Amino acid sequence: MGRGAVLLLLPLVAVAFLVRIVAVALLRRRWPRVASAVERWWLWLPLAAVLVAVTAAQPLIGLLVTVVTIVVLTRASSVGSPFRPR
Repeated sequence: MGRGAVLLLLPLVAVAFLVRIVAVALLRRRWPRVASAVERWWLWLPLAAVLVAVTAAQPLIGLLVTVVTIVVLTRASSVGSPFRPR
């Protein structure tokens, strides 16, 4: 990934955050479960997009990074992970 792509990630996360705020505000009253899911998963979508982009650019490195990310996120000790068992 080039410098321009990395600099593009910050505005994308900011836009995702703003979309999350609007979505939660609109959904909270009528569909509270959907609003809760949006609040829980909003940050993981940009991470998934980055993993897909890295895998498309460098398949071996991308697959390795994806596997390591999945292992780290699914560990019971990973703090703040939505994958963590409750």
